This record gives sequence, structure tokens and C-alpha cells, in this order.
Amino acid sequence: MLKYRLITAFVLILLMLFAIFKLPVTWFALLCAAVTMLAGWEWTKLMDLSSLYARFGYLLLIAIFLLTIPYNDPRVVFGAAAVLWASAIRWVIRYPKESTRWARKYILGIIGVIMLVSCWFALVELRAADLGVDLVLYLLCLVYVADSGAYFVGRWLGKHHLAPLVSPKKTVEGAVGGLVLALLVALGSGFVFHFDGINQWLRWLLLATVTVLISMIGDLFISCVKRVREVKDTGSLLPGHGGILDRIDSLLAAAPIFVLGLILLGV
Repeated sequence: MLKYRLITAFVLILLMLFAIFKLPVTWFALLCAAVTMLAGWEWTKLMDLSSLYARFGYLLLIAIFLLTIPYNDPRVVFGAAAVLWASAIRWVIRYPKESTRWARKYILGIIGVIMLVSCWFALVELRAADLGVDLVLYLLCLVYVADSGAYFVGRWLGKHHLAPLVSPKKTVEGAVGGLVLALLVALGSGFVFHFDGINQWLRWLLLATVTVLISMIGDLFISCVKRVREVKDTGSLLPGHGGILDRIDSLLAAAPIFVLGLILLGV
């Protein structure tokens, strides 16, 4: 299993770097849209949609939003994502007490559209920016360094459970370790982006902190949904890793919040 996990991770990293550095914005958007649709298919499973017509109908709905969302105000799109992930904080903290409310099919359907479409839009908006390649690479490094750091620090020092009813293996020590490592990435990237002035540095570190914390909520919320549906993985497309949603759960929350922060803070 470890062998397949490492091979899959290596291939995914190569594909990701190729997409970021070599693909023009249009093709980057199309590739991200394809990944979004695959994740949407897995989400229909978590919605407990059994009919193929219903599942393909939901994918059609996502596709319509992907085609039309670029013509909307980004602040509205990312604002909706902010409301979603702010609500998810409560859902994770109070799990499983309130799961019967948000785990209904139509509510999960709304959540899925906001979650998937806002992430896609955020990545495309970032890639289209003047420093698009650097920003996308930075966001991915921030999220996955935090995720990996939380895993390894948690295994090494973890004693206090973070959310035992949601993900028993995650610890407070791991979360703190992941955040600290991510902030080191943020500090290093500040020199790459040539920040000057303490206010700009403080806004950048604040944005990194919020982005990482929300990424952890994204991970935990997807775990909540999987527990409600009593499944271990969202799919089996990635050998050793599970499904697409299992790999991008943190990014789904982090990407729109990061872009919203860039807009609001003017970093």
C-alpha cells in the first residue's frame, strides 16, 4: 500500500507542477474543471444519490456553474464560500449533534456546489493574476505543508485529540505543528514576493494563518460527511490515497478563503 501511495503522490506532484508552470490559463482552467467534475461525482456518493440520472444531473448543474461563475463578482462567490466554511466550523465542533440538519441531500447539494465551484474559481483567478504561477504554487505548498506537518508532528508529539469524534488520529499538537511549518513557508515566500513594511508582512502572515486553519476545517468537515455516510474514502481513483476529495479536502476550503483574503487585505 505504501508503494502505491508513494508512486501516486509522485505522479500527482509531476502533473501538478506541469499544469502550474506549463499550461496556459485556459488549459489550466479546463484541467481544474475536469478534477472538479471528478470530485463532484464522488460528492454525489456522499450525498447518497443512488440514481445515475440524479448523479449526472448534479454534475450538469456543477458544469453550468463553472461556465457562468466567471461572469459574477468574485467577492460574492468567495463570500458565499466564507459563509459555508464559517458554518462548517460549528458543524465540526458540534458533530454529530447537528449532522441531521446539514447532512440532508439538498443541503449537501448546495454545499457541494459552493465548495467545488468556489475552489475552481479561486484557482483560476489566482493563475490568471500577474504572479499567478507563484501564487498557486505558494497556496498549494502552504496547504500541503500544513497537512503533512500536522501528520508527522502529530505522530511524534500528539497527545491531545483535536476532534476525536470526527478524526481520532488528529491531534492538537499536530495542528499546531502544521500551522507553524506553514507559517515558515509564508515567511519564506514573503521574501520571494518582495514584501516591504511591517503592515504588509503582518497581513500576509494573518492571511496564511486563517488559510491554514480553514484548510483544517475543510479536512475535518469532509471527514464528518464520510462518517455520516459510513465510508472510509470518497473514492478509489487514486491508488493508496482514496478518491479525489480525499486529496483536495483541505484545498477546497483554503483556496477561496485565500483569494478572498487577498482581495480584502490588499496584500
